Amino acid sequence: MTCVLPLRAADSGLRMLHTLGAAMALSGWLLVVAACCLPAWKVAAVGAARPGWTGLWASCVEQSGGRMRCQRLDSVLALPRDLQAARGLTLLSLVTGLCGAGVSVLGGRCVRCVENERSRAQARVLAGSFFAVSGCLCLVSVSWSAYATVAGAGADPLTAEARSYALGAALFMGWAAAALLLAGGGLLCVKCPPRREHAAGVVTFTPVSSTTSKEGV
Repeated sequence: MTCVLPLRAADSGLRMLHTLGAAMALSGWLLVVAACCLPAWKVAAVGAARPGWTGLWASCVEQSGGRMRCQRLDSVLALPRDLQAARGLTLLSLVTGLCGAGVSVLGGRCVRCVENERSRAQARVLAGSFFAVSGCLCLVSVSWSAYATVAGAGADPLTAEARSYALGAALFMGWAAAALLLAGGGLLCVKCPPRREHAAGVVTFTPVSSTTSKEGV
């Protein structure tokens, strides 16, 4: 007699976990893109004479009549030191996240170029590591900028005058992106302990018959 114990339930649950992790990580990476492009890392504090916003690539000031005057910050030297570091760290976060997205495709079950399940598992772990590093870089970037913003005033690139700033929406988007990248990367790194492979994904065992025991005696 042969007893069969199916292992499909564990594999299905692990597949759903990896799918959820990939979706969370990709959503976090898209939030990093939005935070990088949004010119709202620092906003003028309430009561400021001139409302304005400063981002990684542009600085905007509201002038009389409600018109906005924006200036591109192509040079890194035009940014405060915290935003100089934030620009570099955010770009590194985008690159590592993009690498994670590319490697995660190789770990997908629908990809035919990687047939070995062990190689796919290694690709998923590598993708999760890339996403986790991307989340750490994004977290350091926005946290550093937030600390510098709360700690003191900075100089406006357009007016060269000291002014007080508050936290912008891009920082909160960056924190949310870091959380999604870290959580998604962690889920992609989850894997079952190694087990012996059997046909059709099942474990089989055959009990010893009583006649065999008698012959041995």
